[in-house]
Amino acid sequence: MNPDVSKAADKLAKLRAQADKFAAPLAEAEAALATAQETERARRAERAAEYDRAFAASWHERAQQASDADKANRVRFVELLAEEPWFMAYMASRAERYKREKIMLAAQRAQSATGQQGTVPEPRMYDLRLVDDLIETTERMAAEIGAAYAEELDATRTAYIEATD
Repeated sequence: MNPDVSKAADKLAKLRAQADKFAAPLAEAEAALATAQETERARRAERAAEYDRAFAASWHERAQQASDADKANRVRFVELLAEEPWFMAYMASRAERYKREKIMLAAQRAQSATGQQGTVPEPRMYDLRLVDDLIETTERMAAEIGAAYAEELDATRTAYIEATD
């Protein structure tokens, strides 16, 4: 036999012997890993169920706290808004438009009561684009805050589930 072939065959035999030597421990390690992973999946599932039960039991209080905070923030918003000169100027302008509408309605009633021909035009209100812009901006920003809060809730749940106690 060729010495290179013999040398290669000996090397292969030694490597097979080493592979056979580690095959059983490798299989045991793989089985232990699979068992540990399944145990971890079960632990996480139980913690997820535990967290969800606790959250389901406390959602009403959390929602009430958010509602109470909303009411308090609305009161604060109105108070702060009333301190803003630009808002007060805009509000005063809108108030004058409402006054004009009331004047025109009263004039129509007066003309009708006195039998005069209707010379007072119908009152008209103007587009409140500023309000629409404020609402759109507020909703967009509030949705962003809500999305960030949802991420916090998810992160809290995930941290709870993944905690090893």
